[in-house]
Amino acid sequence: MEKAIALLQYLVQALVDHPEVVSVTSGVQENGLVLKVTVDPRDAGMVIGKKGYVIRAIRQLVNVIGSRERERVMVDIIPIEAAQTA
Repeated sequence: MEKAIALLQYLVQALVDHPEVVSVTSGVQENGLVLKVTVDPRDAGMVIGKKGYVIRAIRQLVNVIGSRERERVMVDIIPIEAAQTA
């Protein structure tokens, strides 16, 4: 799954104004792999996009990699303030 993590980090860093803050962590849940992307709160809107089109496209790309490895992959966007309180 390193390919999925690397692709996700590359795509998100290319979209945001504060790429140094972006981090991707992975975890396993009962229904698949979860990739959590931590971003600056000011950049969350850029990653989500208008009507969610950007994050939907990112999720589709990551799912292509996951399907090649027969793994379900979910992507969550977490603004850094929410990540610190969790």
